[in-house]
Amino acid sequence: MVPHSAYFGPGLMASIHCIASMPGGGLVERYDADFAVNPLHDAILPDKEGHLAVPQGPGLGVDPDLAVLDKLRVS
Repeated sequence: MVPHSAYFGPGLMASIHCIASMPGGGLVERYDADFAVNPLHDAILPDKEGHLAVPQGPGLGVDPDLAVLDKLRVS
């Protein structure tokens, strides 16, 4: 089973946590894209081996940078 989300925000964070809870771990689908600005910073960037760390904070493990979200807001 490979949980995945077509989004880079809460859906991806939830998928990472779901996979981390599975015996033996597993794979997560993440689109390969570069961002000019990223409200989740390093939380959605894989390391050199292609691994994503499981965020350790409360809830989904990481809060989005509100200043970045304000910058990206379209009225």
